[in-house]
Amino acid sequence: MAPLTMARLGRLARRLGTSRVVDAAVPVLATPYVRSRRGTNIVVSAHYSMQLGINFDDDEAAARHYFHHGWKLGVVPTPFIDAPAVRFSRAASLLLRNQLARIARGGEPRTRWLGTPSRLLGSFDVSEHLDDSGGWVAGLTRRARRDPRSVRLTVGLRELNYEEYIAGCRDLVAASRTALSSAMIDERFYRSQVGGARPVSREAALDDYLANGELDGRALNPFFEAEWYSVADRSQGHRGRPINLFLDFVARGELGQASPHFWGTKYLDSEPVASDGGSILAHFLENAHRDSLTPSSAGVRSITRGQAEALVRSRVRDYHDSLGRLRAHGPVRGHHTSAPRRAQATETCVVFVDEQHLRAASVIQEFAASCAQQSLSGLRVAVIETDDDTRTAQLDELVEASPFIDFVPRNPTDTVGAVVAEILRDAQPDGWTFWTPTQRWRPEFLSSAVAALAEQPGVSAAAVVSPTTPQPWLRSDDALWLDDLDGAGVVLRGTGSRAVLPDPSLDRGIVWHALIGLSASGTAAVLPADLVSRSRQGEDPDLEMRAGANAARSRHLVDFDQDPVGEVTVVIPTYQDWAMTLGAVRHVLQTTGDGVDVVVVDNGSRRPVATILAACFASDVRVTVRRMDRNTDFALGSNVGATTKPARCVVFLNNDTAVQEGWLEPLAGALSEGAGAVQPLLLYGDRTIQTAGTIFLGGFSMPRHLLPAVHPIDLDPAIDDYPFSALTAACLAMEWADVARLRGFDPHYVNGMEDVDLCLRLRADARPLAVRTSSRVVHFESRSPGRMDFQLPNRARFARRWRRMITALDDRAIFDSGPVELRDVVWERLAGSPLWEPRLVLARRDHLAAVVDESAPCLRWAIKTSATGDASGDVWGDTFFASALADALRRYGQEVVVDRASAHVRDSGGWDDVTVTLRGLVPFTPQPGATNLLWVISHPDLVTRQELESGYDRIYSAGEIWAQHVRDRWGVDVHTMLQATDASKFNLEARGGAAHEVLFVGRTRGVSRPIVSDAIDAGAQLAVFGDDGWDRFIEPRYLKGTGIDNDDLPGAYAGATFVLNDHWRDMAEFGFFSNRLFDAAATGARVISDPVPGMTELFEGQVQSYESVDELRALLDPASDRWPDDSERDRLARSVASEHSFDARARRLLNDALAMRGRNG
Repeated sequence: MAPLTMARLGRLARRLGTSRVVDAAVPVLATPYVRSRRGTNIVVSAHYSMQLGINFDDDEAAARHYFHHGWKLGVVPTPFIDAPAVRFSRAASLLLRNQLARIARGGEPRTRWLGTPSRLLGSFDVSEHLDDSGGWVAGLTRRARRDPRSVRLTVGLRELNYEEYIAGCRDLVAASRTALSSAMIDERFYRSQVGGARPVSREAALDDYLANGELDGRALNPFFEAEWYSVADRSQGHRGRPINLFLDFVARGELGQASPHFWGTKYLDSEPVASDGGSILAHFLENAHRDSLTPSSAGVRSITRGQAEALVRSRVRDYHDSLGRLRAHGPVRGHHTSAPRRAQATETCVVFVDEQHLRAASVIQEFAASCAQQSLSGLRVAVIETDDDTRTAQLDELVEASPFIDFVPRNPTDTVGAVVAEILRDAQPDGWTFWTPTQRWRPEFLSSAVAALAEQPGVSAAAVVSPTTPQPWLRSDDALWLDDLDGAGVVLRGTGSRAVLPDPSLDRGIVWHALIGLSASGTAAVLPADLVSRSRQGEDPDLEMRAGANAARSRHLVDFDQDPVGEVTVVIPTYQDWAMTLGAVRHVLQTTGDGVDVVVVDNGSRRPVATILAACFASDVRVTVRRMDRNTDFALGSNVGATTKPARCVVFLNNDTAVQEGWLEPLAGALSEGAGAVQPLLLYGDRTIQTAGTIFLGGFSMPRHLLPAVHPIDLDPAIDDYPFSALTAACLAMEWADVARLRGFDPHYVNGMEDVDLCLRLRADARPLAVRTSSRVVHFESRSPGRMDFQLPNRARFARRWRRMITALDDRAIFDSGPVELRDVVWERLAGSPLWEPRLVLARRDHLAAVVDESAPCLRWAIKTSATGDASGDVWGDTFFASALADALRRYGQEVVVDRASAHVRDSGGWDDVTVTLRGLVPFTPQPGATNLLWVISHPDLVTRQELESGYDRIYSAGEIWAQHVRDRWGVDVHTMLQATDASKFNLEARGGAAHEVLFVGRTRGVSRPIVSDAIDAGAQLAVFGDDGWDRFIEPRYLKGTGIDNDDLPGAYAGATFVLNDHWRDMAEFGFFSNRLFDAAATGARVISDPVPGMTELFEGQVQSYESVDELRALLDPASDRWPDDSERDRLARSVASEHSFDARARRLLNDALAMRGRNG
């Protein structure tokens, strides 16, 4: 029998009925499977079990099942290969089965091998195993079983060895069985994400999701979003990413936050019977009415089940519709075909060239040859000048020697489009086109194109269609989102009613813009000859394409000729990042009122981004999520957002920001006072300044941020009155009238310099630019993919446009007053940049120290913490600890800054008089010239002798045992100073908060913390608050929330009958008392903790420890004689608040620092 190809079997199946004909053909067509060791090395039983939800006794049982029955389900039974067609075609599934059967028998497939290495192999080098026959699959499996650690598989960003992967598969078999037998696999919904293809079976749909779907952003039903679950499930920080997030959700009891509008725990609270059937999510999908409210995730407002489902389906449909708009399909349509011929002597064409392309000698040579070889006699070449000094002698010689090549002057403010339009009006040529270094022209190209225009007066363009110039715009009636419309091989008509004239506002994308219009309403003569080819030679071709596309699309996407309809619109563009964008939008909504709208522009991100954002804000009419089919970058994306909902005030805001309370009013006030634009004080995540405005330093140089990495206490209040020349668009407020008049940001810039350019255009109209330092916005400075790819060409464009203005701008006068002075400017030059880079050398002016009393002059303190300088660092315990200590020092008249780990070393560090290192996870090197204090408050096991002897003036330990240990072992003088509480918050007045019988607030640390397990065993009415996977260890009824806000914590402690506490093992051993002990005790709470030497004595019975569950059970009785009575607890609470407050610690630190500074002179 002749080899049966997939195509032949597919045609037979379509004629006779796909499933039935293949099933009927199996006895004849199926290659027999003979039991063999090689066969068991093809079907990986654990992986295959996970696909089907069936446990197999051994590898042979799995292999026998696959070859006899399982192949019909359309699954690929090994993690090492992928064959997507198998999951959507029974014919392909049979073909793969036969190929694997022959390999199992030691033979080779008779047909083209279907399998390719799967993406699970990631970076693992399989080259030594690969062959065309597919036999490598068995060989690789043998190696993996023989040496499991030698074969690595990549799951998301996590790398596993083969042994770990197999164990993970086994853990998910039961979850797979649950999913396959429930409504959690919505085949119709899944089909809409794979182009309408129908999976062979539910198992095939799940297998496609396991192999590719989850990583590609697909979903099995509208209420599970893998990315959302991954971010919400903090336990993955301890255990790593599971093999499959969906099956992991099912395996862990479906209690997690599966999507913005499904949280298993919340649904189970409202529907306790949901767990009876085995699947909580399936119960919701099968039983929840369309009008019932969704059990939405933390921070997301509920909507109806019908609204949530419709929204997700709509967003999925829109996304996949957009994919179709990115590619042109089918033949050239609705156009005329012309055979190449020579043009008449009277027919003319103008070829335009931007001089910036003609710098490299090889490019000039290619350009000269292309022009000289053209057979068109009526040829004119116009080289459009640039306003710089980069022209080469070789180009001058070429133009001077050529009778048809001329330079065309251009002012810095002139666009290429305007210059071209003027020439065309004067010359009235039959055709015109652009030459770029990426094109190679045959001698007859221009002549043939112009002749075609003459033969067919009804067409607007002549285009060469060939494999190298496919002209996708001729295959679509909507070319807006097509790529590569650079005009290679296209000559446009230059005169008459069918003429195509350039948009004079464009510098790039001139032909691109014309072709977008022609695809919808124009006609073209098609030259089916290989007259033009492409190369990648030339300067910045990617920038040409990207900027040209943005500029061209801008004319179709943006309408500035509208009247404002609202008060304030905040525009937030984003690319591939919903998590930070979600935070940015929430901060805006939390700090503003109903008169503020938010427009999120999703710049062509993967499918989940817009879906998640739209779902999160579905109940808030203030938020609009608009998706672009491609990445339009910052400038165009911001313009689209501003014109989507024009308002009297427009605020452009980065997606990686967190606006602070009261941020908007100062900005709006500045605009009402006449400012053309205004920005807030932008802070890094560590709360040092990112920029207090943008300044110029004179000469032909780049603008710089003002006061980067300086603390806000060093600001000059006069900054608010300074007339800036430029601001940053990380947060920039303008009136709509100015945005519309200036046509927003210039889309010719690709993620760089567009904000400074806009400001200089505004400044040219004599509009003042302002900074309001009372408005604060934290800028976390995440980096979108490709954010800095075009830094140098952006600067080159900026320099050409503004060279005359920026040489006259000098803002050094801004340092004439205030705490900070400019000592020097160091000039540097980045390779390839046309502009100098000024580096500022700053110093702090001498100032008279304020005197609080005779013994306490004002010193500048820098508190060093281990907290990270990003959003997560905001909720570190170290951050609250440092803030409380800083406030206490300020109450003693001290000047204090707090440095997170990212700001430990800063240029302004020499301004600090005293450093206090709160030693936790991160060490700090003492600051030369300062008084350096070290306070070890946690993780003493990380502290080394070398660190203690590195130059600290005094060392404190929050644990007496460790202090004595260091003194005895290393001979280092260490003073005991216990942790403390913020008595302004944690005190007896905090009573009246939420009441819980037994309260525990904390994360799992990746384990079931013993005090929580013991409390459950003791029968406690337990309330646990934590966000990193408590559902793995305790029943849902004990988990009451993901956390308690720090401002609400005093009331929670005071309202609880008992507060539970525990310690890291090393902390307990070395006598470090947890900060929670002091906080809870200061509110009068009864505290139960694991034992730490000296703890009970210090807190005089208000804190009790236990050794057994029985002892704990006895302690969980308020009437136990081990607890002080109410009046005694009140006295003890006041004592803790007095003796162990941050004020007490601050006074000691101040006294010690003053004594040491006096002793050291």
